[in-house]
Amino acid sequence: MRLLVDPSDVPARNMASPAWWTLEAWIRCRARGEPRCATEDPAIQNMTWFLLKAPEHTWGTPGISGWGKGGDYNTSLFRHNLTNETYMRAAASWTEQRIFNELAARALEEGPAVPVPHPLAEEVRNELRAVEDVPTPTVPASMVEVSGSTRLRARSGAQLELGPDGSIIHLELPCCGIWATSDSPLGAYTYQTFNDTEWKPFTYAYLNDHAMQTGFCKPGSNNFSESRIWRPSLKHLWVSGAASAFDFAVAELRMPRKSSETYGAPHTIFLNISASRDSLDMDLVTVGKLPTMIGESSSVAFRPAPALKSRSGSAWRLQKLGQEIDPEGVQDGGNQYTHGVWGGATVNTAHGRMTLDSWDAINMNPITPDFPIGNPLPASYHEDAAKAGKGLSRLAAGSVQGMAVNLHNNLWNTNYALYYPFFDPRFCASPLQCSNSNALWRFRLNFVADTIYV
Repeated sequence: MRLLVDPSDVPARNMASPAWWTLEAWIRCRARGEPRCATEDPAIQNMTWFLLKAPEHTWGTPGISGWGKGGDYNTSLFRHNLTNETYMRAAASWTEQRIFNELAARALEEGPAVPVPHPLAEEVRNELRAVEDVPTPTVPASMVEVSGSTRLRARSGAQLELGPDGSIIHLELPCCGIWATSDSPLGAYTYQTFNDTEWKPFTYAYLNDHAMQTGFCKPGSNNFSESRIWRPSLKHLWVSGAASAFDFAVAELRMPRKSSETYGAPHTIFLNISASRDSLDMDLVTVGKLPTMIGESSSVAFRPAPALKSRSGSAWRLQKLGQEIDPEGVQDGGNQYTHGVWGGATVNTAHGRMTLDSWDAINMNPITPDFPIGNPLPASYHEDAAKAGKGLSRLAAGSVQGMAVNLHNNLWNTNYALYYPFFDPRFCASPLQCSNSNALWRFRLNFVADTIYV
C-alpha cells in the first residue's frame, strides 16, 4: 500500500501512452547532451524500433469473435464469460500489442547493444512503474481530517475549496486572483454511460449511410445501458499541516454504486492537491475499475472562472506538433471534439493565462454549451445537430468555455481494446483481479497574471 505523498515526489512529466513516456525521457536525455542518447546508439535504435509498433492503428484483434448477440452487453453475463476462449484470445492480442512498450524499455536494459547500463534505462523504467504499479492509496495518520466544505489555505497563500463532487469550486492564487467558482469548477471528474440516445444521432452525423454500424457504436446495448453522467461524492478531506496552512490536501471521493458495479466506473477516487503562488498540482488515483462493454467514458473538466479573452479566434489553444491549434478553427467535416495534444492547452483570460498540462492523458475535449463536460466522440451526438447536417460543423466562435481531459473510453468499437482492464498475465491473476484496475492521472495548472496581484 503506497502512502499519498507530496506531489513533488512523483517522476517528471508523462504522457498518456508508455511510448510517449519513453520518448519524453529520451528527449530529456538528449537535451542533457548524453552521447548514448544519440540516434546512432544501438540501444536507442532498438528502443525506437519497438516504439514504432506501439501506436499501430489496428491494436490487436479488431473485435471479439461472435460478439453482440442476445444479452452479450449484460454486464453480469459479460463478466462471467470473460474466461471463455473468445475473450481470452482477444485479451491476448491486446496484451501482445502492449508488450512493445515493455520491450522498448528492455532494449535499454539488456541484450548485446547494452554491454554496460544505459544512462536512460533507469529513468524510463521509473516512468513506467509510476503508471503500471498504482496501489490503492493510504492516508498517513499524521494528516488531519477536516470538513469537506472547509476553505483551505496553503502555506503559499493560495486558497481553495472543494465542492460536493470533489471539484475545486474556489481557487484564489496570490499571483492572479480567483480562477474557480461553483459555476466554473476546475478538476471535475465525470463518468458517462452511453445508449442509443447518443449512438443514433452520432452515427447519423458521422457515417455516410447514417446507420448504426458495429465498428462505430454499440448496437444491441440499449437494453443494458443508460444515457447518464455520473459524478462522485466527496467523503473525506485531509490536510498535511493545518487547514489554515497546509502543504498538500487529500480527498477521498466515492462513485455511485451502480456506476461501478453495473458499469465500469472506479468505485473510489483519491485526489491529491498542492498549490503554490502561481500553480496547482492535482493527482487522481482511480481505484477498482472493472471491465464493461457498455459504452463508457471518464473525463476531468477544467472551466476557468475569469472572463475569456479571445485572440484571433478562441481564447483556447491546443499544443500539437509544436504549433498552437484553435479548437474553434477546425474545418467543417474535421474532428471538432477530440484533440490529441503533446504540450497541453492554454487559455487567455481577464486575469491572465492558464496552462493545463496533462501528464497521463493526451486527448482533450472542448467544453461548449452543447457539451458541458466535453464530447469524447468525433461528432455531435445531439439529434438536432445531426439531422441538420451540422454534426461535424466547425465550433461556433466563442463557444469553447473550457477543456475536458478524457482519461479513458471504449467508444470506438473496433481496432483497439474493447474493454478495460483486460486479462494480461503481467497484471492480472484472473480477468476480474487486475492490479491495473487502479490508474494514476496527473495534472498541473500554471498561471501567469496580466496584472500584478499583491
